[in-house]
Amino acid sequence: MLNRELSNNPHLLVDGDIVAYRCAAVAEKTRYLVYADGSCTYHDNAKDAQSEIKTLGVGTVWSRKDLQPLEHALNAAHITLDSIIKRFPNGSTKVYLSGERNFRDNVWVTKKYKGNRDTPKPTHLKGVREYLVSRWDAVVSQNQEADDDIGIDSRLGETIVVSTDKDLDQIPGWHYNWVKEEVYYVDVYDAEMFMWEQVISGDATDNIPGLPGWGPVKARGYMEQRSPERTLHDHVYDLFKQEGFGYEYFDEMCKLVRILQEKR
Repeated sequence: MLNRELSNNPHLLVDGDIVAYRCAAVAEKTRYLVYADGSCTYHDNAKDAQSEIKTLGVGTVWSRKDLQPLEHALNAAHITLDSIIKRFPNGSTKVYLSGERNFRDNVWVTKKYKGNRDTPKPTHLKGVREYLVSRWDAVVSQNQEADDDIGIDSRLGETIVVSTDKDLDQIPGWHYNWVKEEVYYVDVYDAEMFMWEQVISGDATDNIPGLPGWGPVKARGYMEQRSPERTLHDHVYDLFKQEGFGYEYFDEMCKLVRILQEKR
């Protein structure tokens, strides 16, 4: 893996969902006020505020959102994308955003896909997304996610998947995490192992349950016991049957977890 060389003009496939969310969030900050015994103290997070209440044994917590203008979020997006381009100055750049519709909304049966996301979205998220479309020609997915469009386009030449989302490690090839400034390569075997690991252990972020009691480490250990003549598909399906689940549940998990790498 380490002897692979990256070309001087790669295609950058940028996860615009992550860029938009992070940059919109930069423009707002929730502060927490603890009022107790006639005095007030401010905290940057709810945990510290609740800790003070516990220490004092009395008090009330109020929250207040400090919101910066939209321009603050747009400037953050510009700086982020500009820094990515400067890291790969000879590459081409394409930004991807998820649309409103997603075929997985018609797949889930056990738990609503991403149904646990009840945290309010950043106020300027819509404005940043519009900026990415108008200024950076971002592509908005149709009936699938930006991740799927990135997975499909990753087959079109030498590409770099630009994201901080570990889920995209299902996609073989070069990756760039701009927050950590880390360039790394995922080979086909590791990408497939990671996908099946998620099928088994689920993904709490996306409300995908997987198999109860099976975490990533335990899942990886099971897969490494596979005999060479068996496919990972069959090996993992055997585990689902052993755990008392039928093919329908197994297939549901596969379709929810798998990032597309070819058009449906």
